[in-house]
Amino acid sequence: MDITQVIEVNYASMGNKEKKVAEYVMKNAQELHNITIHELAEILSVAPSTITRFCQRLGCQNFVDFKMRLHANNQPKKELKSGLHQLVTSYYDDVISRTAKLVSEEEIDAVVKAMKETKRILIYGLGSSGLSAEEFRMRLVRMGLQAWSERDGHMIIMGSKMTSETDLIIGISSSGETPEIVEALENAHANGAKTIAMTSVPTSSLDNLDVDIRLFMHNKQFLNEAYFMNRQITALYIIDLITMKLLEDSALKTNIQSTYHRIVAGKH
Repeated sequence: MDITQVIEVNYASMGNKEKKVAEYVMKNAQELHNITIHELAEILSVAPSTITRFCQRLGCQNFVDFKMRLHANNQPKKELKSGLHQLVTSYYDDVISRTAKLVSEEEIDAVVKAMKETKRILIYGLGSSGLSAEEFRMRLVRMGLQAWSERDGHMIIMGSKMTSETDLIIGISSSGETPEIVEALENAHANGAKTIAMTSVPTSSLDNLDVDIRLFMHNKQFLNEAYFMNRQITALYIIDLITMKLLEDSALKTNIQSTYHRIVAGKH
């Protein structure tokens, strides 16, 4: 596990001042190499001891040790030649590569196995996570799987109370603190359904639930706020991984091809 992953894993358990340090170093890793601990403390309006405590929480001896580990993990990128397009591309590349480090092939295999063994798949998400849930549902339906998504908080809670051991429930919450998603997975688990949590925050309320599978995304808190980015890109990346794995099944691949052919035929 590299130092940026260690920061993400520990972020939720940090105090507010340590979180401030975490967010700054994740967004400004390239510039940090030549900054002293006292300069950073002044930039962030925190005490040097806060930075030292932050470094030690991550298993580093001191700030210098932390910078060396961060620098080794963030080698300077090539100079961008053409402005905006390359800039946006570099940000998406970074976010996706960080998410890739958080999700294992074994976890994706476990999700696919659960989907094939269940009778009904329910995908829950609010706000932009709800859009990811709907995208996920459409892909599964095109493969012939029995999948539904829900974006209304009241309906999510009500529906989760009607689940059973033949259901698979997927809850998507970047913060891991969306009350309706947390309650829905609790309800589903109590009813014997298999549950999957997708979140960006280890040790969050969602992560602390007794779920069957956990899928972690890169934390949007570490995105550079000076630039607009689709905050659901990490969820969509994981959905892509699951989709591609499902399509290794010849029957599901045939189903989706048949669906596309019917859609195209219907346009003529």
